[in-house]
Amino acid sequence: GQDFFPQMRQCMQHLSSMTPEQVQEEYGYPNIRMASAIHNRSTDFLARGFEWTLLYGQPTNQAMHRYKIAPKCCSMSFNQSSHKYYCNHEWQQMTEIPFGNPWHGGKWHGTPGRDTGTYVGGSVF
Repeated sequence: GQDFFPQMRQCMQHLSSMTPEQVQEEYGYPNIRMASAIHNRSTDFLARGFEWTLLYGQPTNQAMHRYKIAPKCCSMSFNQSSHKYYCNHEWQQMTEIPFGNPWHGGKWHGTPGRDTGTYVGGSVF
């Protein structure tokens, strides 16, 4: 969508109206690549909306670094005294890593069902 807060829309309009070189100079980015990224994001947000920019905006991480987002917990409760959410079942921190070179992904070591998202080659976000 494109229903941004007025201040955010104003900021993105300002950034997208500048060249990457102007963004770098005004905001002190150490290199043009970073300034170009914020310029591209602002332009894409305004022209194509949040969802498109999230999925397709440039620059993106290399496909070999993309993993699916962890699925939501099957059952959670809110503890009023600690102001925290807890799983209603035993949960352990997952520390499994992909087989082989983790830069290239692959199937995961560990217990089936506790996988936060096996490497998919960038075909899904």
